[in-house]
Amino acid sequence: IREIFEKANKNAPAILFFDEIDAIAVRRDLDITGMERRIVDILLEELENSKKNKKLMVLAATNSPWTLDPSIKRAGRFSKKILVSRPDERARLEIFKVHTRDMPIDRSVDFERLSKLTEGYSSADIKEICDRAAEIPWREALEGGKKRNIMMHDFMSAIKSVKTSLAPWYSLAKKQILESDEKGEYKELLEDIERFEEIYKEKERIKEVIKEERKRLRPTLSRRERERITALEMERDKVERMISKARFKYHKRQIDEATLRNLVEEYEKRVIDIEVELENLLEKRKRLSDVK
Repeated sequence: IREIFEKANKNAPAILFFDEIDAIAVRRDLDITGMERRIVDILLEELENSKKNKKLMVLAATNSPWTLDPSIKRAGRFSKKILVSRPDERARLEIFKVHTRDMPIDRSVDFERLSKLTEGYSSADIKEICDRAAEIPWREALEGGKKRNIMMHDFMSAIKSVKTSLAPWYSLAKKQILESDEKGEYKELLEDIERFEEIYKEKERIKEVIKEERKRLRPTLSRRERERITALEMERDKVERMISKARFKYHKRQIDEATLRNLVEEYEKRVIDIEVELENLLEKRKRLSDVK
């Protein structure tokens, strides 16, 4: 640590950045070794000395600020804290573009739609989605299929398989902060956690409401409405089988990539139309039930 600060001072003007600062600045009131305690002492000493050099800026990052020794957050050290929250819609759009920059992306991919669908996801989550989407055509090629670009349905499949990693982290962060004596210090983070919880709970609530409404309203629907819903569900299943069949034909090289893309786009649009009509039927019936 002394050598790092010495090198930074010699090369000033400079920025010295410690990533995962919690690895070397753990709270000294915890059960730590003598060496760990000594490391914290040296870091504090060097931070004090660095104040003399106005051309040296010392920064640090951590995912668990509550584990840091309180002394390191005092005035003149790391007293100014900046919360880097989860990416908003515009940032998510750019993150998708960054991680797919060197990937063979099909023209069917709608990054704006993907950025809307990934609200509550972290940058790392979005990278995972991009990687998983890229693996799908790669695996198909390994299994004997033709090479193809990454398509919109690959990203949709990836999103379904990747859950946000922020939910467990926010839960842990909230627990740690509320159990500590530093609640006021993390007011901005607590507010951010509350906003995330509202988004997350709303998404889960909508899923449950739709599921329960379908169960509740099905018996009250007219015979004609029930028949229409059954027909739509059967058609949706049929269209989904047609998508699988088109991919199978592509793997067997019975159709080319352009044909596959056009078929999948056409089928996916029909699936969306079916889902919308199903929701409209149930919503219409719900309004009638509420009036009665």
